[in-house]
Amino acid sequence: MAEVPLVAIVDDDASALAAGASLIRALGFAASGFTTVAAFLASDALTLAVCVVVDVRMPEMGGFELLRRLVALERQVPTVLATAFPDAVERSWALTMGAIDYLSKPLRAEDLLRCVRLAATVRGATSGGGPG
Repeated sequence: MAEVPLVAIVDDDASALAAGASLIRALGFAASGFTTVAAFLASDALTLAVCVVVDVRMPEMGGFELLRRLVALERQVPTVLATAFPDAVERSWALTMGAIDYLSKPLRAEDLLRCVRLAATVRGATSGGGPG
């Protein structure tokens, strides 16, 4: 039986984290939640996740800092930035820095599914992962 792809979610807001993880699971993926970027970077999810969905604005480190850290660590983890305060300039920066997408909160199932499927393709995951 194929392993279900893992999606990591990083958000300091407990309700947003729970909602994101619930949505990921409803889409047919496994979810692992983290309240800080540092906790994600120190976890096995750094190497196991097909993608990470991270809040743009958090204390200490947010989504843009995570993108910079992943580049510095030479880690190819497809990253989706999520924000309750969408901004066209920030979106442009996110995509230029290598994010798969820059999504507005609350996350929409179809947007998230598209991003995770793309990430799974990038990471080489060929099985499992949500409705076809």
